Amino acid sequence: MTDQDGPKRANANWLFGAPEAKGMSEPTLTTRLGESAQSLDVTRGFAAAQAPAEQAIAMARDPFARPVLLGLEQNADAVMPGWAHEQALQRLLLPEAAGEGLAALEGWEEAMARGHLKAVLHNAENVSAAAFDALDDWLAQLLCDSWPRSAPLLEPAARVFLWGSERGKESGRAAVMFLNSRLRGLHFLEDVQRTGHPWHKAWIELATPAQPASRRGLFIRRGDVAMLLEEIRNNFPELEQHFDPVRVALWVQDEAAANAPGWLGKGLWIALGLGVLIFSIRSLVS
Repeated sequence: MTDQDGPKRANANWLFGAPEAKGMSEPTLTTRLGESAQSLDVTRGFAAAQAPAEQAIAMARDPFARPVLLGLEQNADAVMPGWAHEQALQRLLLPEAAGEGLAALEGWEEAMARGHLKAVLHNAENVSAAAFDALDDWLAQLLCDSWPRSAPLLEPAARVFLWGSERGKESGRAAVMFLNSRLRGLHFLEDVQRTGHPWHKAWIELATPAQPASRRGLFIRRGDVAMLLEEIRNNFPELEQHFDPVRVALWVQDEAAANAPGWLGKGLWIALGLGVLIFSIRSLVS
């Protein structure tokens, strides 16, 4: 068999290729390299290969550095303990650099928060009753303190801890009462954005950004707009942030103008007042 018929040798210039032997060797080269490879252009004493994990440990500068984890693993508890997910969730919802203003969760932040919450809820289903109640109180207060940043996490948490069952109870917890109101607001938002809702057109009208020369939309009933504004301002004030202020002002100003008496009505009231005054004077004189 010629060299051409045999398998091609690995390129010695390739980073992961074996060293190329340039001389004659015995068949037992792999086991007798130190004894029979005197004429070969190879280096003695290769170091034992390290496993990837050993290499990572050896190269790590700080053995206590917090690993970068998304909390999205299939079995998150195998990677991070439950308390670590709780701490990570709290850091995401109440970042120290946020100050008083809390921006909405977006992109990777929301994905990480959902992943950590999933692990926390999974852990809650496998703990004692006392630990479950402690998690319940802690998570309710955390979502309350970080609202509206915590809005994407409210519904799955309420489903596991059955917060809706406390609605209307006088002995209910303040944080849960607040979250139940916000949850009702989220459900109302979902309903009113559907085409079949009676206030859907009014919602679209008020939520559409206004232009400098914008006027009130056609075929929108004034009563629907008034009832929608009243419902939101009385029960879900956080939802008014979805409205364009200029649009709201157009409808509120026009409503006030419509309810105000015109010049004819004002004249009648003035005439009636003068008549009463004249009648009173004549009664006193006579």
